[in-house]
Amino acid sequence: MRRLSFLFAFVVLASAASAQTSFTRYGLSDRIDEVLNQRAFRGATWAVYVEDLEDGRVLYQRNPYAPMMPASNMKLVTTAAALDALGPNFRFETRMYLAGPLEYGTLSGSIVVRGAGDPSFIGRARDLQGVFRAWADSLYDAGVRNVLGTIAFADDVMDNPSTRFVSTLRSAIRDRGITIHGNNVEEYPPGVVPEYQRMRLVASYRSPPLAAFVSLTNTESDNAYAERILRTVASFVYPSPGPVRPGLRAHAADPLLQRFGIDPGSVVVADGSGLSRDNRLTAIGIVQLLRGMHEHPDRGTHDAFVQSLPLGGFTGTLGRRYRSGDARGNVRAKTGYISGVRTLSGYITTARGHTLAFSILCNGYSTQTRRVSQAQDEVVELLADFAPL
Repeated sequence: MRRLSFLFAFVVLASAASAQTSFTRYGLSDRIDEVLNQRAFRGATWAVYVEDLEDGRVLYQRNPYAPMMPASNMKLVTTAAALDALGPNFRFETRMYLAGPLEYGTLSGSIVVRGAGDPSFIGRARDLQGVFRAWADSLYDAGVRNVLGTIAFADDVMDNPSTRFVSTLRSAIRDRGITIHGNNVEEYPPGVVPEYQRMRLVASYRSPPLAAFVSLTNTESDNAYAERILRTVASFVYPSPGPVRPGLRAHAADPLLQRFGIDPGSVVVADGSGLSRDNRLTAIGIVQLLRGMHEHPDRGTHDAFVQSLPLGGFTGTLGRRYRSGDARGNVRAKTGYISGVRTLSGYITTARGHTLAFSILCNGYSTQTRRVSQAQDEVVELLADFAPL
């Protein structure tokens, strides 16, 4: 019996050892090189950087300073800058005013909606109905029955309201028994600030906290949310009447980048989502950003950022990847894809319990995107199994 117990223990230990890959840092580099040097990737450019956040050691690097198209990895910059500048508990507030005198149920003027870039309002019509019904009730309770003007819009962050926003609000007001005589929708020109102090505030809506929008932006890779979040950060960093100019939006993340030791000159922000092919990030810059957010002094900001990243094998854009292996339920990373560009950056815990930050960027490949994703996943599995001798 003792002999059988010994054999069983030996088999268990041998199986555990085979599940972990023990080699030196240089051995890890050789294994990663084998993955990235395959003939299928001939002509492609890989930019990779891996750092141990526990001791600061660089475990692997290839073209770390190369300016690469990041695709949706740009959302890492957008969401990190937002959480840092605004805080995870920041809420967007949208207000509704009456512009003009109200007598005997008739408003001799317009209803003015002051937006704040709230991503909530780009959702489906049925998601907006509850808010707009409450606004219509507020109008009715204020005594409004007829509006001689129309609905006018001004936004501190965005340029235009969506057609869905306008039609859903108008329908909610009409259904409450209020007649709006003006058919056209008015918009205040950029830079023109309405005299809100002369208007009567009748309703407002505060959004869910920013952390919720960051989670959706990164987990589901929502492009529209990312654009609104970037514009909101820009309006906070560069306050001005109306939406911030595009040239300034491109520098909204500069304060964060500089604090994390990232040269803003190595970063090109053409948009907040990563859809533009003019965006540029470096692998080392992304890892510096990941390190900065991992070490962020505000725990709530750290948690909101890290937990917003898809979890391998379980959530968002990584839900169908890492179905097995040691990266499953371990890796948290942001994916990215536009034509000829496949990216993956995030965090992984090694077999020795060390947290690594990594960025694996591929540009200009001609093989199937699926094959690039497989190579990235192979590298991540190597990192998860890393147990240096």
